[in-house]
Amino acid sequence: MNWILPHQKSGTFAERVKHLRSIGRTYDGDIYFFPAVGDAGQGRGLHPLMSWWAVLHTLSMLARYQPAEWAEQIDVDGSSYAAPVESLLKRAMQVVPRLVRETIEEVA
Repeated sequence: MNWILPHQKSGTFAERVKHLRSIGRTYDGDIYFFPAVGDAGQGRGLHPLMSWWAVLHTLSMLARYQPAEWAEQIDVDGSSYAAPVESLLKRAMQVVPRLVRETIEEVA
């Protein structure tokens, strides 16, 4: 893809990267474009850290307040959800600390 800077026909590589960072989100070391949820005027979409928080918070509420249902979902012998949940939680342990660091660096 070619990204043309607003009000210009060309620009340096650094200017283009700066423009991409202004309209995208840094996620795990790269720039991504996320769909906007709710207020479309926001432009940059939901922050990845907020997405991870929502997923992990929901799972933690299930584990805390519905322990029987949680136990059923993570039973590797009886649930088709056990492997995806395990994979998601392993990925979260890898990605979330880096994402927190990136987010702190972004706002600092």
